[in-house]
Amino acid sequence: MKKLSVVSLLLTFAIMVGMGAASSFDIQLSTDAVSSCPCTANIIKVDVQNMYQSADTIEFELDLPADWSGFVQPDIMLGSGDSETITVYITPAKESDSGSYPVVLYVESVITGNEISRTINVEVLKCHYISIDLAETYREVCQESDEGRVFGVVLKNDGKLEETFRLSSDVGWVVFSDSSVEVAGGAEKTVQLILNPPEGLLGMQIINLVAKSETSYAQAEDGIQVDIKNCFDFEATLTPANGGVEVSDTGETGAAASETGTGETGEGETGLPSISTGGEEATPGENGGVTGAVTGAAEGDEQPWGSMIVAVIIIIVILVIIYIVVKG
Repeated sequence: MKKLSVVSLLLTFAIMVGMGAASSFDIQLSTDAVSSCPCTANIIKVDVQNMYQSADTIEFELDLPADWSGFVQPDIMLGSGDSETITVYITPAKESDSGSYPVVLYVESVITGNEISRTINVEVLKCHYISIDLAETYREVCQESDEGRVFGVVLKNDGKLEETFRLSSDVGWVVFSDSSVEVAGGAEKTVQLILNPPEGLLGMQIINLVAKSETSYAQAEDGIQVDIKNCFDFEATLTPANGGVEVSDTGETGAAASETGTGETGEGETGLPSISTGGEEATPGENGGVTGAVTGAAEGDEQPWGSMIVAVIIIIVILVIIYIVVKG
């Protein structure tokens, strides 16, 4: 019986010593799981108790996901049997997608070298999120026309909260129908982007758009390309040598008109020139043309300037007609 009592006592002592060596301190978390919006600090309380036979220094370290921020004091000193509560701060990064992320707290005794680790699961919610949806990101417009100068811009609030978003652009000649838009969580709204390019501005233009929340970090960017063309540009060339007047289209539509006068043969008794057209119409966007044959009743080459003046008047009339056709 004495032998059994001694063995039992030794076993109990060994177990107690082993337990003491394995856990010279202990920690308890107020919670091991939190839900949070990005950029929002989460607070976790940690109770620390020194169970060693003498005073000890307990050290702390946080292992965080990339770009996250957090804080825990480096260490505390506790007397034998003493305890203290510390605070851990964890803040998810602004760019964090929704989902669950592990954060590990490492705790170590300086004297015994014992280590304890605890995992805190942080559920990141999509609290604030905005996106820009464009039906088209490229368009050709005519400098002379107001057509095609309005784009639809859809703002989608995929966050949980209603927010007000301010719209802006890096180009000074665009205007939004509403520069400040309130969108409920999970909803969307459409605004108009109106182009007002200054006169003479041609070629490819890049317009960057920004939608930014007035109350949170939510922000979205997108862009469109606008190719401004000179569609209806005409120039006239006078040729006094033979009385001919030629009008050509240097714009994008390809519309053209030309008149030629012989300056030698007259038709009719009045001596006024007569006009005949080829029956073609100039239409914007087509390579159509209007051709007129002008013959004057000049006698030989004795009245070149009279014929020229009449031809100029006629070509002005034709230009007016072309302008009315194009604009109509």
